[in-house]
Amino acid sequence: MESLFNKLLQLKNKDSDRTPLEDFFTEIFAFLLKTRTSILVDLLNQFTISSIKQPDFIYLSTQESFDTLANHAHASRPDVFIEVASGDQRDIIFIESKIGSAEGWEQLKRYAEHLNHLHNINNGILLFITRDYEPKNQDEILKICDRTKIKFLQLRWHEIYHFLSKYQEDFLLKEIKSFMEINNMSQSGQFSAIDILALTNFSNARSIMDETLLGEVAEVFRSVCGSMSEIGTASTQLRQHNRYIISSDRRGDIWVGLGYWMNPSVTTNYPEVGILIEAIPNATDREQILKAMLEIVQSSSGKWRGNNLAQVKSWASIMQVKPLHTFISGEDHVASVRTYFKETLADVYRIRQEYVHLPWKF
Repeated sequence: MESLFNKLLQLKNKDSDRTPLEDFFTEIFAFLLKTRTSILVDLLNQFTISSIKQPDFIYLSTQESFDTLANHAHASRPDVFIEVASGDQRDIIFIESKIGSAEGWEQLKRYAEHLNHLHNINNGILLFITRDYEPKNQDEILKICDRTKIKFLQLRWHEIYHFLSKYQEDFLLKEIKSFMEINNMSQSGQFSAIDILALTNFSNARSIMDETLLGEVAEVFRSVCGSMSEIGTASTQLRQHNRYIISSDRRGDIWVGLGYWMNPSVTTNYPEVGILIEAIPNATDREQILKAMLEIVQSSSGKWRGNNLAQVKSWASIMQVKPLHTFISGEDHVASVRTYFKETLADVYRIRQEYVHLPWKF
């Protein structure tokens, strides 16, 4: 049976501004810890997160913001903030969760430094929980921190899943575990039939994707976007962001990505094929960029969809995509996808001509 939470996430994803998987699960997980304090305390003891074994005070919140430090451009907003205390001892815990995405630029280092600047605490703990294997350099993260007070810990979501398995299931726990299983957070340690089939056919699928992106499409992409990444970087994008794309120079305020977007959390869904225009969080003239993106979405009759267009500091984008199955009814799938890619690039060219004042830098 499909998880209720996963159904709700899919319904939300039909909107123009899609809820990131991490944010959605953060609220679910935080709700569990907030309403079941015995589980929270057991979790802190099980993984030696806090030195306080039996706290007499617990406070938990999500997305709590901490002011910008002098050496950082942005404030810190860890996914979960926990304060536990017993008598005169007080520990602060920042939890950052990653399920599909990668760490932001020096994100963990910035969080650690914010913990280091907090007053009247005995210990500050930065806990990084990931679905995928993502080792971090503790020495670099805690470079300017007081090691007697601040520590960095890493866990995997499958460890949390197995920790929760020892509790008797009620409705909430059952739904949370089901959601984790569907989103590959339980890691059974076994290849499924679908996994084996995917591995067997991946080389052929990648060759077909490369065929649609290279050649004449690559020439048009360079003409419209000024530059194009090496095709080898598409594999890195697949590993880090579940997308197989070529892109323009990503050092500017706005960049373009073209290719395939996968949704590994729902194995019955087809990948999406299309194009992305994205603005970095600290882009020059960000307000003008978001205004233009919103205009494009509103005037496109559903062709373009937006993401984070109302957010002050986040990656903001518009996408034009179609499910891959819409291209496989014809005899030549490669030709059909190539034609669509060239059509989307023509749209980007028209957007650039209409919004020439934006900081394209390509």
